[in-house]
Amino acid sequence: MNSIYDRLLILICCSFFLDINTNIKYAVIALLVAMAISEFNYVMEKELFLYGSYICYFLLCFFMPQFFAFLPLLLYEAVCFRKKTLSIAVVFTAGYQLVQFDSTFKCLFFIMLHIISVTFAVRTMKQSQLKAQLFKLQDTTKESNMELEARNQELIRQQDTEIYLATLKERNRIAREIHDNVGHMLSRSILIVGAAIAVNKNEESNELLCGLKDTLSDAMNSIRLSVHDLHDGAIDLRTSVEQLVNDFSFCKVELDYDMGNVVNRNVKYCFLTILKESFSNMIKHSNATKVEVLLREHPGMYQLLIKDNGTGGKKTSEEGIGLMNMKDRVNALGGNITITSEKGFRIFVMIPKTQEEK
Repeated sequence: MNSIYDRLLILICCSFFLDINTNIKYAVIALLVAMAISEFNYVMEKELFLYGSYICYFLLCFFMPQFFAFLPLLLYEAVCFRKKTLSIAVVFTAGYQLVQFDSTFKCLFFIMLHIISVTFAVRTMKQSQLKAQLFKLQDTTKESNMELEARNQELIRQQDTEIYLATLKERNRIAREIHDNVGHMLSRSILIVGAAIAVNKNEESNELLCGLKDTLSDAMNSIRLSVHDLHDGAIDLRTSVEQLVNDFSFCKVELDYDMGNVVNRNVKYCFLTILKESFSNMIKHSNATKVEVLLREHPGMYQLLIKDNGTGGKKTSEEGIGLMNMKDRVNALGGNITITSEKGFRIFVMIPKTQEEK
């Protein structure tokens, strides 16, 4: 915007040197040509057009002296475009005009106007450089902020994962302690009460002892269910899958895991069992060199894909016990399983989510 104001101010000052008494037509033509050259070069920024327009303007200066009046504007453009050759050519052309002036004031004002044009041009270039540096700094700052935000998000995810794993570890420890301590004491108490019932001859006491035994048995069953729930919840699907993949040394495995932390217990066991059985079949029957494993959670279902690049997979018509167990597990959860061996062994499983999971 400042460069436009500079051009307008220089253009107004240049108009002072127009001799409108001789021929107003040439004065208007010179004004329009100078404005056109300035604007076209400002918009197009083509070097060939820049040099061509300046050469034509220099020639017009010697045929129509009115064109000399707008040389300061061309000097401004040449300095802004960092064209030393054109700047020197403008100065020499202006020097030719200096000897034509009939007053010292016009001569000094013409020189001063060229100096002002150079000053404005240098200021405009510095402003452009500062603006470019500002934009670059803003871009760099924005990239840094985006990178910092991404790192913060990754740190938050890592912290959440660590908290989740620590919670699972603690639940597993509690389940183990309950099983080892309270469970054993209840089992011993049930055996002792059973022995007391066997040796006791008093029917009234036997009724009390039988009631106590039933209560202890119910407590034992309740603790057993609680321990199983704690232990099942302590199984992390991702950790278990990664452990299976790391232990599988038959060939290279590419794992793509895209599931949340909370996964249905039955789905966990189903996927882990299918993955184990698939790895076992590959070792026995396949000559694959690469295996791809995909676990993905969708809004309405869970998905498992296992495929290799081998040619010796077991044919689907020769289903073994392992493959039948896979189908039974998936069908029990209301899912679908597709097993093919046309282009390598491939297992594709889809299990719908329950209403509570959705």
